[in-house]
Amino acid sequence: MHPTTQPSRILKDRNNTLTEKSMKEEIMNTKTKVFILLIALVISLASVSSSAIADSVIGWGDRKVFDISKLENIVQLATGRYHSLALKSDGSIVGWGSNFYGESTPPDGNDFIAIAAGEDHSLALKSDGSVVGWGNNTDGQATPPAGNNFTAIAAGWENSLALKSDGSIVAWGDNHYGKATPPTGNDFVAIATTWHHCLALKADGSIVGWGQNTFGKATAPPGNNYVAIAAGGFHSVALRSDGAILTWGLSTIVNSTPAGNDYVAIATGDLCCFALKSDGSIVAWGITSGGQLDPPTGGGFVDITSGMYHFFALRSDGSFVGWGSNFYGETTPPTGNDFIAISASDAGGHCLALRSDGSIFQWGSSYTPPEGNNFIAIDAGGAHSLALRSDGSIVAWGINDGSSFDYGQISDTPDSNDFIAIAAGEFHSLALKSDGSIVGWGCNIYGQSAPPDGNDFTSITAASMHSLALRVDGSVVAWGDNSHGQCTVPDANNFTAIAAGGGYLPFRNPRGHSLALKSDGSIICWGQNNAGQGNPPAGNDFVAIAAAEYHCLALKSDGSITAWGNTWWNNPPEGNNFTAIATGNHYGIALVKSNIPPIADAGKDQTVYACVEGAAEVKLDGSRSYDADGDELTYLWSWIVDSNEMTATGVDPNVLLPIGEHTIELVVNDGSEDSEPNEVVITVIGPVEADVHIVPRTINRRSRAKRIMAIIRLPEGIKHDIADEPFVLEPGGIEAIWDRVIGRGNQVIVFALFDKDEVMAELPNSPGVELIIIGKLESGQCIYGTDTVRIVRPRRRRVRGLRL
Repeated sequence: MHPTTQPSRILKDRNNTLTEKSMKEEIMNTKTKVFILLIALVISLASVSSSAIADSVIGWGDRKVFDISKLENIVQLATGRYHSLALKSDGSIVGWGSNFYGESTPPDGNDFIAIAAGEDHSLALKSDGSVVGWGNNTDGQATPPAGNNFTAIAAGWENSLALKSDGSIVAWGDNHYGKATPPTGNDFVAIATTWHHCLALKADGSIVGWGQNTFGKATAPPGNNYVAIAAGGFHSVALRSDGAILTWGLSTIVNSTPAGNDYVAIATGDLCCFALKSDGSIVAWGITSGGQLDPPTGGGFVDITSGMYHFFALRSDGSFVGWGSNFYGETTPPTGNDFIAISASDAGGHCLALRSDGSIFQWGSSYTPPEGNNFIAIDAGGAHSLALRSDGSIVAWGINDGSSFDYGQISDTPDSNDFIAIAAGEFHSLALKSDGSIVGWGCNIYGQSAPPDGNDFTSITAASMHSLALRVDGSVVAWGDNSHGQCTVPDANNFTAIAAGGGYLPFRNPRGHSLALKSDGSIICWGQNNAGQGNPPAGNDFVAIAAAEYHCLALKSDGSITAWGNTWWNNPPEGNNFTAIATGNHYGIALVKSNIPPIADAGKDQTVYACVEGAAEVKLDGSRSYDADGDELTYLWSWIVDSNEMTATGVDPNVLLPIGEHTIELVVNDGSEDSEPNEVVITVIGPVEADVHIVPRTINRRSRAKRIMAIIRLPEGIKHDIADEPFVLEPGGIEAIWDRVIGRGNQVIVFALFDKDEVMAELPNSPGVELIIIGKLESGQCIYGTDTVRIVRPRRRRVRGLRL
């Protein structure tokens, strides 16, 4: 939106003169309009795409979601009723989707080798042969038997199975229809269970079934040529050794079984079935509902897994594709880091997320959000949702069938394009216009959709049966149900944000509470307080608030989240990288600051010179590496020497490299993720070997000579580029006291003099001592040569009987 202002009309009295009162009123009206229009401008700017401000979505409580597109190296998937599990190649487990009983919160560890997901409980098989369970344990289904001799697991509807290494079956949990009473024997090789019946495959290829037998689903077919089994809600499926499929149970499903004998794996849900073909493609049959019979097309899949209503197909590279129900985000939670706004329904259980490109992502509802990428605001209500377009118009979707839950919240949406904000209650809606006035529509049993007059409003929010609005002067007005004082607003005008929570249905025990954020960063609550939702935390460092029926959330200035009220399902995650919050009845969602991966810069390529040691000390330089988020970096350098991997840490470590060319890789980490590697090439050049002659060849310690000369003949082709540094004699590191360079054609000869006493102090008496003469070229390359001399100390002469 691009708001414009109109010239103000100055009020005059009857004598056509300005009055003090009229002038003040007009000035205030003008300021209010300008303020409202500025808000409209800010909202319109929010639609501008910017990866720097876009974030990813995380959810907790009974709707656990995160960006599953970042999962890698998946080796097995398991799907329950509304939750999903993934086993990674490192032996760890992750979970998402419904988490009401903690079924999507697996135990820590990386020693798991198999997983299974039931209705709302989960199992995992460990590498030591033991089984662990978590989630709903009402019937003991998540408490597996002790022991470490298990080889396979299966989780059903409040029941569980495990196959032992001796081929026998153990069952636990609910025993309706005898489903927890498996057949005896120790010749079983596979197990399967679902709602109320179970199957087992025997070593001879025959099948045994037990439990509920509606439609004959637990009556196994004859024969002993079966290699795989799957149990569905009203049917069962088996794969034959010849690659053909057999289905039994509900006739509608049975009659649609695909022909062919090129199948390699099977899976089945409540009313639908899937088979993986040898070419990696997937075939579906059964009764369709909510896209359940729409598996991904194409090949490349190596495994399929099926829950009650959602399904996954695994690729060989560890990636996967999901389809089916998504009520809890169990199939396709929001992925990516391009979200700029979120909204959660208190009563409806669905969520919305607005992407930086202006498109809407929704999960938790079967109603499809509008297409397009021109949306700048979203709000999720109880039975419907709203979205504001950049042109100021509103789109509504949800219940619109004339039923008892249809109060016109869709059909009565105003047709105008001068709106700058929206709010969706359970069955009613509000919209703020660019002139600062509010319109309402939908359910009005308690007057919740009948806003007050005025054009000085800047913000709106709607709960189940009451509504709030924030005025320009910082005061709050409320209307609708006030049975708990939720519309009795504190008398103040220092509020900057508002939120409201409420009950479920308009005719059942009205419930509601309200809260506001003050200009000093503190929070105040009023209304119902039966679960502590009216007791906000102390402090004045809060920047945003959100409310559900029995609990509230607040975002602090340090990026952390605080919760109060009934937080049994809604304990927010730790961390201080959150940028926005929203909450529903049993869950919360937040935008997580998107981590921009750091950039590694290993510095410029270097050429260095080694001397007689055959190696050179090199100072690496990663100082130009950076992180756009300003996070502190750690540095890891790695390279190979003689097939051995070498590493160093720090921004500028000193490393010792042998002669040769070395490619050194730098990876930096910002505390969240690694950078792409960056390389630097270090070339270590060895020394130039020269022909060295020491004069004299025999050095007498008692001779009167004070100097030792080294004659250094450089290889042909080396010019007069000797560095302006003294030559050095080893051992001892003795510097030459004089040297002279003489060029003869292509030959360079250097004469260097050393102090004999210094040399003698370092050398033992020996018939052969190797001396090393070391110098440098101007390029930095080392020159060296060796010669062997004799060190003597002659006997003293005897004079007149004395030893001299």
